[in-house]
Amino acid sequence: MSTTTSTTLPLYWDLASFDPQKRTTAAQTLISTLANFQAEFEENGVSADSTEDTLDATCAPDVSYALKRLIRGLPSSREAARQGYSLALTELLGLLKDISTKQTLDLLHQYTERTGAMTGEEGRDMLFGRIFGLRSIISSGILSRPATMLKDFEQIYDDLFEISQAKPYLSEVCYHVAASTLPIICTLDFKEEALEALTSKFLEDGINTPDQLQLVLAIQSAAPDFDLKKKFATWKNADALSVANLPKLARILKETPSEDEEVKSNGSNWHPQLHSVWDILLEQIASGKATKGSKASFQEFWKVTVDESLFEANTSHERKYWGFQLVEKAMSQVPTDQIVFVFTDNFMRTFINNMSSEDRFLSKAARHTMQEIEQLCTKDSNIGFGLIAQLVGKYGNQKFDKAVRTKMIDSLLTNMDITGIKSYITFLTKCFLAPEESADDPVRAEGQRSWVADQMVGLIRNTKVPKDEEWISQVLEFLFVHAFFDVVKDGSKVSKANNAPTPALSPATRTVCRDRFFAILGEVSTMPPVAKVAELGGSVLKTRKLNGTMNNGEFWADHAVQRYRALEKDTKHYKNIAEFDEESSQAKKDAFKTIEKIKADIAKSTADQFNSQLRAFELLFLHLVLQQLTDPQESNDVLGELQSCYQKVFHAPKATKKTKAKAEEEDEPQPVEVVIDILLSFLSKSSALLRNLAEQVFEIFSDKLTKKALHLMLEILETKESQAGEEELFEVRDDDMDTDDDEDDDVEVIDMESTANEEEDSGDDEEEEEEDDEGDDDVEIDEDDDEEVDEELRIKIQEAMKSQGILAGSDDEDEDMDDLDDDQMEAFDEKLAEIFRQKKVEKNDRKNSKQHVVHFKNKVLELLSIFVRKNPTNPLIFEMILPLLNVIRTTSTSSSTKHFVDKTIALLNKRLSKNKEYPKQFDIERAAQVLKGVQEFARTSAQKQMLEICGSLSLYISKAMLSVEEAKLGAAKEQVLTIYSDSLTDYMTKKSSHMQPKFFIDFLNRFPQHSWPLFNKLLAYTDPKETVKSYRQSQAYQIMSVLIQRTVSLKTDECNQEFLNSIPAISDSLIKTFEYALDDKPEPAAKQVNIQRIKEVLKFAVTAIRLTKNIEKDTKEVRITAVVCRCLAK
Repeated sequence: MSTTTSTTLPLYWDLASFDPQKRTTAAQTLISTLANFQAEFEENGVSADSTEDTLDATCAPDVSYALKRLIRGLPSSREAARQGYSLALTELLGLLKDISTKQTLDLLHQYTERTGAMTGEEGRDMLFGRIFGLRSIISSGILSRPATMLKDFEQIYDDLFEISQAKPYLSEVCYHVAASTLPIICTLDFKEEALEALTSKFLEDGINTPDQLQLVLAIQSAAPDFDLKKKFATWKNADALSVANLPKLARILKETPSEDEEVKSNGSNWHPQLHSVWDILLEQIASGKATKGSKASFQEFWKVTVDESLFEANTSHERKYWGFQLVEKAMSQVPTDQIVFVFTDNFMRTFINNMSSEDRFLSKAARHTMQEIEQLCTKDSNIGFGLIAQLVGKYGNQKFDKAVRTKMIDSLLTNMDITGIKSYITFLTKCFLAPEESADDPVRAEGQRSWVADQMVGLIRNTKVPKDEEWISQVLEFLFVHAFFDVVKDGSKVSKANNAPTPALSPATRTVCRDRFFAILGEVSTMPPVAKVAELGGSVLKTRKLNGTMNNGEFWADHAVQRYRALEKDTKHYKNIAEFDEESSQAKKDAFKTIEKIKADIAKSTADQFNSQLRAFELLFLHLVLQQLTDPQESNDVLGELQSCYQKVFHAPKATKKTKAKAEEEDEPQPVEVVIDILLSFLSKSSALLRNLAEQVFEIFSDKLTKKALHLMLEILETKESQAGEEELFEVRDDDMDTDDDEDDDVEVIDMESTANEEEDSGDDEEEEEEDDEGDDDVEIDEDDDEEVDEELRIKIQEAMKSQGILAGSDDEDEDMDDLDDDQMEAFDEKLAEIFRQKKVEKNDRKNSKQHVVHFKNKVLELLSIFVRKNPTNPLIFEMILPLLNVIRTTSTSSSTKHFVDKTIALLNKRLSKNKEYPKQFDIERAAQVLKGVQEFARTSAQKQMLEICGSLSLYISKAMLSVEEAKLGAAKEQVLTIYSDSLTDYMTKKSSHMQPKFFIDFLNRFPQHSWPLFNKLLAYTDPKETVKSYRQSQAYQIMSVLIQRTVSLKTDECNQEFLNSIPAISDSLIKTFEYALDDKPEPAAKQVNIQRIKEVLKFAVTAIRLTKNIEKDTKEVRITAVVCRCLAK
């Protein structure tokens, strides 16, 4: 071996690398080096006779070695040797102009020959090596050289055919390599002979396999004039893609020569990869490049070869797996307008079945297909509608997402554009107007129409679906028409919903349309204008003032009412199904007039506040007109009240003293109280639309809220969660506004002292009784209730037994039962079953009543939250505090009320007490009463959370009181300090007090400039004889430590002097404490001062010394230090 050869040896190792880049670089370097060697060698002349024996004379030594080394390395199984060596061999053969095909084939046969002594793996490596070698020969271009003979092609075909027969899994690649010679054959003089050799070898028995089909398609494409009719002898014609040949084509592609072959083979020869012939077929059939005379469209091709073949019900799982791969392949190759034909009957059945459960054999394959569908829609939004129409259409499932437990339809909708959404809505309306196969099945028609209505609501609710005012209006109008009107004649120009449905709508369907219409109206009433959102790029608007309006500023409700009026006028095409009496018709006319008047007032108005109130009234009238369609009588009453209220607010004559006095004598409710009562009536209904309306209107009028209206809302929160509470709220609501002020005051004032005393007197017994009382109203029946129920059941069962002659004058129940015949026993069993059914109904009624009340209270609580948020400086906030605390304490604890209680706590502890703004212009005496009530509540609250709430509220009220103007500050400060002083006394002197030091420490930290007057009270409780426990005494020192530190931290001369003046009193207090601790006189255990308490007192003393030293060094510091040292010495 030459020296130069040794320089190329490392490159052969790199040719086998798994890294493609490394293999390519090594091949390029090797070929470049060998080219230089060969060029130098050829300068000395080359013999024209090139045989294996003269190879060394024909090629440079390094080139000859490389050629043999590369061919010899093809069978190697080391890493990626075959790929790298075949790449280099292809390039080298193309470089060597004097190397013939025969010579190369001889070398290939020599180094890839199989022998009987080889193992199975070694023989397989030889076959792979030969295939790679033949592929290199064909790709190198040496077959095009003049020295190539027909027998060279025949040799290549013989080799490939032999390998395909030896190993079936290599058949596809062998046919593919054979087909790769076609471009070369077509340039040769012996083209016909070569084609004949190719077909006679590979198509001897006709076209019966995918490999043969792929070869035929390649021949037809490369040499369309070559006669293949003999090979198509068993086919209808020579066009494999003609409609007549599709059944034969399907059997071949299914790889089952006979219909029973699949059952016999049981998938033993199956392989998971699709045959490459599918790519050729899909490309030809989808692009219109099928051979001349082909009549099969993609839809026909897919139906026969895929849907009715691979997805047929009795097809094996393996073939269906191929089918899923084909679906994915087709979606990426065929034009977008053809993709819908992929979703055929059998495929959709197989797809849905395997998507519905992870236990299905092809579940993963189906879900992978689903992901491909979603990705396709992400790339191209234009195909979303077509796919959805197939998934929920004839062959799909209207409840597709529910059936397969995914959000696929929602995902596809979010990837669609406005045009796609409009197309989908058109599809939905057609499904509604003419349900498929519903002529003889009205139940199915109802189900399909209900699904359509639900889909329309889903489009509105899905925030990711692109919104457009046109299609929203179309959906709203469509549901409105079919909820409240009959289309008596098609073709109206008033509305796009101008076609009569077939079959006619049932009452149930109209109810669905009505409910979905109001649901959509509720959704759009909380949406900002579509154009505004688009202008902000989808960002959320900071204001809610524009919610519920269209791009032109009008309410969506107004749009619905205008459609309503237009439809009523078009009597030729529409008929209102609502039957209005004279009163209802007049109320509607009056409402329409008032709405027009309000619009006129708004147009003239310039004040924002006035304008907002007018808009609120407009909104109320609009919604009441629509609600009249469902409940005329109730809406008439409310419309009358609202008319009167509107007149009083905006068009009432100027009141004189006489009229004012008369109104006060009659206790006539204020307009805002009427509005609040109307809003509460809205909240009592299970309607999201009315709830949103109530909140929207209340937000506008919240600054006008009166004390009476507030108490009305608070009374609702205090109602028991029971059947009695439900009756009180929903049957006696008409009389709520007539309650006098005394009843309101009962809600306002809570006698905390009497409550506390009663609790102390009665103790645990009363708490148990209270729990029993609450248990009657709770769904979760306790043991006492079970006893009562059992007693009630016992009485009813006895009555049933007596009615059948059992226990009638006899004490022997068993004998009476034995005397009953079969008919009597059956009647007795039915009686018992009826009793138990009644008890179950009663239990459900109690549960439903409780839920109804709790839901109503949650809605009212939301209004109060709005009031606090919008009106933080309103003095009425004080009126809410005690009733809400009482609600928290008295509400029965259960899973159904937990959310309500948590919301109430959050309103007080987060929304209210954390507010940075405080009520202004309030009655100080009233604020003091509330503060006192809160602290009295805290004294009796054993729960830590409630104590924290009371502490936060106390600070909130104190802040408001201590922020009043200078003239009132002195009185307010005195009130606050007095109340805190009383609470401190309660804590220090009563064992039953639940107060905690943090309650007072928070006040001292928050208001140090106002807290020093509490010093003397605290100092008094450092005397062990004044506190109920030694622990409370130590806490007095702790609280006082905070007080003196916060006072000194103010760094004012006045505060420093106050502290210095207190040093003698502090010293005397320390002396008393230490003397009491060192006294040998026995004391109750609770009042004994132990070592831990002494440490806490000393800690206070050290703090006092440090503060004194920081202010000034004098005898005061020495005095405290001397006291401490003397006590320590003792």
